[in-house]
Amino acid sequence: MLLFLRETWELFWWAMFCPSRLQQRINEWLPQKEENGQRVDRTFQDYILTGNSRFISQYLLILFILNIPLVLKIVEYNQLLNWLQLPCSILSAYAIAFFFLPLGLFIPFLWLMVVSIQPNIFLRALIAAIKYLTLPPPFDIAFAATFFGVLSGVYLTVRLVSQLFKKEHPFLTCDVVYEAVGLWVALMGGIVVIAVEEKVIQGVVGVTGEVEIGPEVGFEDFAVEIAAGLAGFVGWIVGFTMGVGVGAGAMEVVRVVGGGVQKVVTFGVAGFVVLIVAVGLGVGLGVGLGGGITLGFPWFLVYAALIAFALAPSKNNGFFILITVILIVLSAHNLRWLSALIIPVVLVSYYRIIDYLFFAPFSFLISIINRLRPQPLQLLYSLPPHTSELLWLPLALPNYEQLFISAFSSNPQAALKIFQYTQTSSLPGLQITLQNALPQIVADQLKQIQSIPELIFTANSYHPILPLLISPFYHLDSDSNTSILETPLLKVKPELSILLPRLQTVARDIQSALENKNIALRERGLERINNNLALLKFQLPSLGLKKEAIKRWTPVLEHWQKVIELEQNEQRKLSQDELINPFQYGNPVRLDQKDLFKGRQRFANEIVRRVLDRDRPTLVLHGPRRCGKTSFLYNFPRLLPSDILPVFVDMQSSAITTSESDLCFGLVRAIHKDCKSQGVQLPNIPKRTDFKASPYTTLEDWLDEALAKIGERRILLNLDEFEKIGTAIQNGQITLRLFDQLRHLIQHYEQLGFLFSGVQTLEELGPNWSSYFISVVPIEMLYLEPNEAEELLLNPDPAFTLRYAPDIVKKVLMLTNCHPYCLQLLGASMVNQANFNHTDFITAELLQASINDAFISGQAYFTNIWTEFTGTTPEEILIGQELLLQVARTDILLFITTKIAEKVLTRLLRYHILQEINGGYDFEIPLLKQWVRERAVRS
Repeated sequence: MLLFLRETWELFWWAMFCPSRLQQRINEWLPQKEENGQRVDRTFQDYILTGNSRFISQYLLILFILNIPLVLKIVEYNQLLNWLQLPCSILSAYAIAFFFLPLGLFIPFLWLMVVSIQPNIFLRALIAAIKYLTLPPPFDIAFAATFFGVLSGVYLTVRLVSQLFKKEHPFLTCDVVYEAVGLWVALMGGIVVIAVEEKVIQGVVGVTGEVEIGPEVGFEDFAVEIAAGLAGFVGWIVGFTMGVGVGAGAMEVVRVVGGGVQKVVTFGVAGFVVLIVAVGLGVGLGVGLGGGITLGFPWFLVYAALIAFALAPSKNNGFFILITVILIVLSAHNLRWLSALIIPVVLVSYYRIIDYLFFAPFSFLISIINRLRPQPLQLLYSLPPHTSELLWLPLALPNYEQLFISAFSSNPQAALKIFQYTQTSSLPGLQITLQNALPQIVADQLKQIQSIPELIFTANSYHPILPLLISPFYHLDSDSNTSILETPLLKVKPELSILLPRLQTVARDIQSALENKNIALRERGLERINNNLALLKFQLPSLGLKKEAIKRWTPVLEHWQKVIELEQNEQRKLSQDELINPFQYGNPVRLDQKDLFKGRQRFANEIVRRVLDRDRPTLVLHGPRRCGKTSFLYNFPRLLPSDILPVFVDMQSSAITTSESDLCFGLVRAIHKDCKSQGVQLPNIPKRTDFKASPYTTLEDWLDEALAKIGERRILLNLDEFEKIGTAIQNGQITLRLFDQLRHLIQHYEQLGFLFSGVQTLEELGPNWSSYFISVVPIEMLYLEPNEAEELLLNPDPAFTLRYAPDIVKKVLMLTNCHPYCLQLLGASMVNQANFNHTDFITAELLQASINDAFISGQAYFTNIWTEFTGTTPEEILIGQELLLQVARTDILLFITTKIAEKVLTRLLRYHILQEINGGYDFEIPLLKQWVRERAVRS
């Protein structure tokens, strides 16, 4: 019983304020069949006609309760006939619900208001309705039976003729006869029902013989008669339809008797319900509409406001406008120009501004209750959108965001579900509430972090809370376990856009620092990150944050600093007396690693001289892999004068060589980024889509604007791994038009210089390159100078304290031939060995152990030379490997007798694997020779 009453209350509230939840219940109680994988929503007609008894009984109970004031009014009038108002009011509400259920719930209020002001309006409506519910003269029962019998015979003939046209044998079956009989019964049912309605109403009027319509008809009686006429017409049509339904049910009875299996229950229920609809409309509209439009000005405003309030759940502006126009037209005769004042009243009511006046103080009261007795999750369910989906006013409810903040503090997972549900709402006030709450919610989540793993996890798309709150800041893919609701993205405040990417960078930097194998470097990395956090805290005002935002985020930054300091202390304990390992052999040396980058000033001076040359030649920086070309390009801003702006373009990125439009976009983005890092602000980057139609035109237009802003300075475009352009051309991703464009830029843009960096020269890449780029100056980069290499081993970092035994440094220089990669590799291995043996002094024995360690760590480098630089075909590779093994094991190269062997030897010399010495051959890098001798395996 309690469940039934609760569902009854929910039906009433949801009809008034939560239409989607009402629709959900209707769909659950009366599910539709799936169509194309989706279920269509049920309509009110479905429920009124064929709904289950539970729903209908709850709706009727609500109508009865709402009509209790009418019962009291009837008792006050003390007239027996007025008791007919109760069933008529309920029937009218039930009939209106057939079209729109929430409006049906307002019929008792409208009815009560009309009959309270005009007590006799009910009897007038009955008298007026008789005229329009009376059958036309020819249609008495006998005439109708004969007429519809002939009509049924015609139907039977048409069925037989249709079988002939379909090339079927015409024959009489039981089904065809049942259909003809059913048609006759259905049509007769319509006539009988209308006759019953007529007799009932005439009987009612007979009881009230004293009520008459005089010869002088006033506006009130005229309005009632028009409304009742309209209602009578609708009742006549619906009543006839009901009769057809009853007839169809009778036909099914005949079929069941004759052996059919169809059920008749549905037809019987439908016929009964349509009878209710007919009677309800016939009388209810006469009272409600006819009486309503004759109300005085104040009461008619209330009348119109109630109708608009009831129409709000439909969210159908067109229907609302139509009803508003009808109300104005019908009331114009009575109210004159005052009828125009209906417009602001119905707008206020339809857009539920009254609701805001209720929920605003209620929200404030709820926040006070939450302070006294915190239970934010439960209290959130008492506010929109759980209690109202129609709060359209674009204002946030007072202190509503504090409930969300409190809920996330107590139970983030449960609060997240409420947050996401609220986010699906299109109400502007709720979106403002979420936008206001989000910064504090995110700040609280970040402040609850207690360990470094938790801190790092905040930047991960698998985080259980943050990606669902602020998905634009996380890169979510189809493989992620994190699911995002398909809703418009919530707008975030600027403070989140400013700070959150920085904090995510901090989390990723911490992860990178802790991945370093050297504990001392981990500690140093954490220290640097903590210093950056301290700097960020002092920069908050300059970032444009308001005082409230600064107050919110300062504790977060301070808390993160404490967490990082704790990790620093742990790393410090682990790194007792451990040497820092600054050597880096896997990746290029970046600009911020100035102590690790040594030498190369001679190459920088050569490039400056060539760039400023009047001939402006195209520069090609070439050399073996891992000889430091990319590191050299990264450190250009420190090596070149300020009037040359170096721009690094990584041609290995597939994003830049996918198409010509992507390449042009990538060039513009690289120029803009690197110039900005050097203090030069260039025009905004065009959108990527702007390059699709005409990439080169868009590129030149932007360059014309950009070069005008740099004055006398020049831009040096450094295309690293430029051979990838040729690969893209071979794959059809880029056409030879690119060569024409590059040549055009080189010849006609004096402030623009080009440097191609790679393993090969232009001549080695083929005729396309050498023919397009005529004025070319190759610059070969090989090894460091001995003094530069020694400086790298001795002073790679200010905190470096490793010491070497006599001649160890010379031995390392000899083994590596000052090759940058091999120096870094062997240097890192020596530090690892020193730490492993708890010493800061490298001896000959530790050097040998470091060499073995380097062979393991540098396996990829040595294998790449062994398998890729020994030849271009399997036969060449085998010959090349055999030649290297001969030199490594015997220091003697057997006599070359074939052309393919000569080609392989030339290749080995060209890529500086072998060198010619005193008529013989030897490895340029002894460390590589030792690896080949001890570890190489033939392909």
